[in-house]
Amino acid sequence: MDLYNKVEINFSNANQYAQKSSIQNKVRQILLAETLRYSKLLNYNHIHKILNLGVRDLSEPLELNKTFNPDKIDIGDIAPPQNSKSIKNLNAYKLNFDKDLNIVANDYDLIFSNMSFQWSQNFEYLMKNISNKLNNNSILAFSTILDNNFHQLKDILRINKMHSKASILEFINKVNLECLYDNSFYLNESFNSFREVIKHLKSTGVNTYTGDKTNYNYKKIKQLYSNQNQFNLSYHIGLFICFKE
Repeated sequence: MDLYNKVEINFSNANQYAQKSSIQNKVRQILLAETLRYSKLLNYNHIHKILNLGVRDLSEPLELNKTFNPDKIDIGDIAPPQNSKSIKNLNAYKLNFDKDLNIVANDYDLIFSNMSFQWSQNFEYLMKNISNKLNNNSILAFSTILDNNFHQLKDILRINKMHSKASILEFINKVNLECLYDNSFYLNESFNSFREVIKHLKSTGVNTYTGDKTNYNYKKIKQLYSNQNQFNLSYHIGLFICFKE
């Protein structure tokens, strides 16, 4: 099965995403606050058109709508929310942002994406395409997963290989975007058992493996499933606020 189809299926099946995605929601609030802060520092008061990429539910575009009061919001996701037509200034596109950005406009004042770009199979090319979608004097704000994500699982399960913050900053510079703000940090979540960890990964749609490694540590998995010890999981987050002159 095509990797992108796997991502689509897993997120479509993540019917508890809104309830289980507390980490994603925390990161979104931080990203939104920094986006608003830098828009004020830049005296940036002309956000008329927003592209919101990687939208699992409508709470995110609704927050963007409330915060920036744009004329129009376009949302794009490989598995977009079903009830998007209920918002008058919102257009929803089913798209793969590695392949289908040509179907959206080329004149956005803000492109906003929370914890989605890690699914790109060509991050540098994605940055180039996104830069081309921005107006002059516009903002790209995104968060993504970084290279030490889920480090507690690296010797147990197959863990997706992520870019480092340094690599992403290099991609940003190559497409002539100015990175005004970058930050990396960890957010931890505790579970009562390893079994709960697996349920969490499935319920938030992040259980798609993008690599080619096939071996698991079956002995360790069996051992962890059989006990009820608390298990901690660390999300390694990167935040980036960029400006296109």
